Amino acid sequence: MRCSPCLLLALLACTDAPEDAEDTDTGELAPDPFWTDLGEGPPAIPPALGLPADAPAPSGLWSAPDPARTSAEGTSHLGYFAVGNGSLFGVVGVGIPANTLHGVTGPDYDKAQDAYWPDVGLQLVRGGVPLTPTREAVFRLEGTAVVLTRLEAEGLALWTLDAAVWSGAWPAPPDADVPLGHRWIVRRVLVEDLDGQGVPPDVEVRTTTGSAFAAEGAWLRRDQPGRTLWVGERDEGAPRGTVADGAWRAPAGDLGTPVELLVGATYDGETLADLPRPAPDALGATVERWRTWSAQGMQLTEGPARLRALLDANKVAIRTQLAARGEPCPMVFYTRMWNRDLIGPVRLFLALGLEDDATAMLDAHWTAVRQAGDLANSYASHRDPRDVTTTPDFEARTTPYDGRSRAEGPSYTPLAYQALWRATGRADRGLERLGLLVRAVRGQERANGLLPFSGDETFRPQMATSFGLPITFLFEEETWSANSGLLWVAAAEAVQALATEAGRTDLVDELGPAVTQVREATETTFRQADGSLLPFVFQDGTPPPPSPYPDVALKEAWSGYRAPLDPAHLRAVDATVDAIWDPEGLFLAPLDPSYVGFAGLDIERGIMAGMSPGYGTWTLARTFRPELADAARFLASAVDPGGTWPEVLVVDDRSGLTPFYLGTGFTETWARYRPWEGGIDMEALLVAALGLEADARTGTLRLSPGLPGMGPLRAEGVPVGAVRVDVHHLPGPTRHALEVRATAPVTVRLEVCARGEVTADGEPLATEVLVDDAVRHVVAAELALDDTPVTLAWPAACR
Repeated sequence: MRCSPCLLLALLACTDAPEDAEDTDTGELAPDPFWTDLGEGPPAIPPALGLPADAPAPSGLWSAPDPARTSAEGTSHLGYFAVGNGSLFGVVGVGIPANTLHGVTGPDYDKAQDAYWPDVGLQLVRGGVPLTPTREAVFRLEGTAVVLTRLEAEGLALWTLDAAVWSGAWPAPPDADVPLGHRWIVRRVLVEDLDGQGVPPDVEVRTTTGSAFAAEGAWLRRDQPGRTLWVGERDEGAPRGTVADGAWRAPAGDLGTPVELLVGATYDGETLADLPRPAPDALGATVERWRTWSAQGMQLTEGPARLRALLDANKVAIRTQLAARGEPCPMVFYTRMWNRDLIGPVRLFLALGLEDDATAMLDAHWTAVRQAGDLANSYASHRDPRDVTTTPDFEARTTPYDGRSRAEGPSYTPLAYQALWRATGRADRGLERLGLLVRAVRGQERANGLLPFSGDETFRPQMATSFGLPITFLFEEETWSANSGLLWVAAAEAVQALATEAGRTDLVDELGPAVTQVREATETTFRQADGSLLPFVFQDGTPPPPSPYPDVALKEAWSGYRAPLDPAHLRAVDATVDAIWDPEGLFLAPLDPSYVGFAGLDIERGIMAGMSPGYGTWTLARTFRPELADAARFLASAVDPGGTWPEVLVVDDRSGLTPFYLGTGFTETWARYRPWEGGIDMEALLVAALGLEADARTGTLRLSPGLPGMGPLRAEGVPVGAVRVDVHHLPGPTRHALEVRATAPVTVRLEVCARGEVTADGEPLATEVLVDDAVRHVVAAELALDDTPVTLAWPAACR
């Protein structure tokens, strides 16, 4: 969360079983319908809309917004379905009508002067009066950012099909021009006669806009400083409609075969004629490019419908938010590329084997840092790498960071490169950029081992509401941050590991005492007697808050500050569960009574950062707590109808907090479609379902399947560097079975909560007891694997 919205808000199983259970079950575990049944699907797509015959099926996650809603009722429960191609971006599903293209950005992924383009939608109109919709639907083709909407009114259905044209290379390589063909959204429009009575001759389809557009020939035009947005028909020579009075309109009866509207963007100095029209088959070609991309990396080929749909939704959501050269940008409310926001999408895409996209993100970030001269809080998204001819000597920099980079944010950069090294087994990029990573930890402000807040942590205002502080409380000026300390230690140790790889013993020796000092200060200052971690302490000696806070307490192992099964970490997690676990399935620091009903908002339980339940799910999975099943359910239910997580989550109804929505170009508060939360939360669900932690440096894949309720689960192409592993988990009432095979030799490390024998193809495996306490009994077994399938089995009982 950035500062502006803070000010705006201020204004406003393990199932018990015998230890001697047989390897083969006689029955099956009944899966939880929450995971396996998504209910009724979206409406059938009419063939007349002209999709390719082999187009992917619609995603099971779709939105059926209430047509009677008004803008005053907000967008909290609506689904965000985006189209994007790195240059032009827009969201469908949150405007009125639901086909409205909202938050359009182009011809790059930076909004102009803090404003997006105004909303552009389509209505059915009779006699100048919009027909009242009786039903709407918004959905997406699986594996793609191709979005369809259906508006039903008076026996007619108005369909739209949107796709941002995928042309050329995206992300573009450093030495390439970004093609002008990127700057188009194709919007196919169709009117379907539902009752066979014919389309009344006085009904037309008309554009509706959030603020005025001008007419220029057959096109609608809207200017902003430095750029222009264009809306018009593809076939200018034989148009179906006309442009007048700031709107495009066409007789609905003429749209029984689809017409294609184009939405494009130009910079100052360019004309519409400079922007080549997309090819006639651009829509089909874009569907195929998405299909090809989605087939890359790990695939869930069998498993619960909800998990598979969430993975698909967040892969696509992150991909649509990669700018032209790979910059990950939060494209609702913010735009630009943010330093800390890299970590979520990089970690998820590496876990999925989408190495090209992950490295493109880091390479784009590297270009931006070199152009900026140093790490910054955020960067423009449209920098051209060909303009960068020199690299600053980052390691020689001695001036400390200031502003929102003085702590916290810079730590995520070494952690991202550590994730790349672990996932690929290659340290080349980290070694090439070692000076920057050294600078990232050296440049942060430290006072006797304590670090401040950056002032840009997403969870600060939410934390203020839990502890009764002003929502605009300046944590960065008045407190020390445990979160900054955890991240700094983990980042510094990541730099030490790379320095060791580079033979830089001087750096290892230099950082050693600082790591010890920060770790000791963190433990002395923030650690409570029960083992849990306080989120902050006041610099003036005021008593600290009385309890842990999830966004800090649950990041010890996630960040790398401690190993998950370190006894001290297990004690901390157990104490945090005792302090703030809520039976609804989340770690909750309740809303201070002074904030109940604050600013007229219907919130009584609290608000939290959108990745907070992801940290909780990840941590419970890695520490084998029995609360994991409830945490994973809560996390999977805290999404909008399109399957993505918001920046700020309302605990009461699991909606995204959206106090304001404007179609004029200033959009909403807060962000509702995010690469950071999507990466962190989706990775957490995969860790909960399968374990999935690869280290290509040692050729090891850690697996820990067994999340209750999911039923059988098959993951193909799990990456361990260049090796791919297929995993098929079959849960049973007394024993679990896991069939694994690899494309090349690799070591599988099975870590499970179990009592009794672990076998490989029926033969006992040597096991190591990792934890044996009142909560969990965790054992580990390792197996050298190749392309011969092996079936592992273990008891379902773990306590």
